[in-house]
Amino acid sequence: MFTQFLAKVGIGAAQIDTQLSKNTFYPGEIAEGRIVVRGGSAAQEIEYIKLQVCSQYKSDDSTVIAVLSETVVSERFVIQPGETRTFPLQLQIPYTVPLSYYNTPVWLYTAAAISAAIDPKDNDRLNIAPSPLQAAVLEALTTLGFHLKASQYEFEDHKHHRPLQELEFQPAPEFRGRMKELEVVFLPAEHHLDVLLEVDRKARGISRLFTSEVESKGLWRVTPEMKGNLGPLLHQKIQNLL
Repeated sequence: MFTQFLAKVGIGAAQIDTQLSKNTFYPGEIAEGRIVVRGGSAAQEIEYIKLQVCSQYKSDDSTVIAVLSETVVSERFVIQPGETRTFPLQLQIPYTVPLSYYNTPVWLYTAAAISAAIDPKDNDRLNIAPSPLQAAVLEALTTLGFHLKASQYEFEDHKHHRPLQELEFQPAPEFRGRMKELEVVFLPAEHHLDVLLEVDRKARGISRLFTSEVESKGLWRVTPEMKGNLGPLLHQKIQNLL
């Protein structure tokens, strides 16, 4: 009985460890690995194991945790003292995840739900790299002479009602004097990438990018078939914004 009580308050309780095959992923990629549950000093009934892909953003003076996706990976089971159980892990990284630029944090949170006890938890930091289409757009911007200078991750409350990442670029030499900066928001989907472009920020906050006027001029859909010709297409798109 005493060991059961200690397990409920976290002493000698079951432990959980998420082991990924790697820690760098791009939006939409399938992450693979395993979840290892190790029994403690007493048998414990675990109701389920859940995985959450999380990030965080600033709201006024506070930090808000954003749960970008949640998956339950096991049903109810009992872990015996000293027992080890392994569950395969296959999880799609959400398309809404921000890129790991300028210390934008993304992590995988794993928790085992145990009734009337402290839930064992695990956090694994993820490095989010650009998807192939995002990388192609970023490469085209670099080739045109734009330089990434900042990244803002904040809540957009006009249209999407979720946190979005805004990338800010110093203008290419040919555009200096015609714009202060170029702002880029990626909106990935399974088969395409929507890119929102805006120049010369006048109002603060990401929501102003989603007014009908800005969207009608700056929203650009990129498909895999366009990758070989992105530079000229992007140059023309930016010219049209000026």
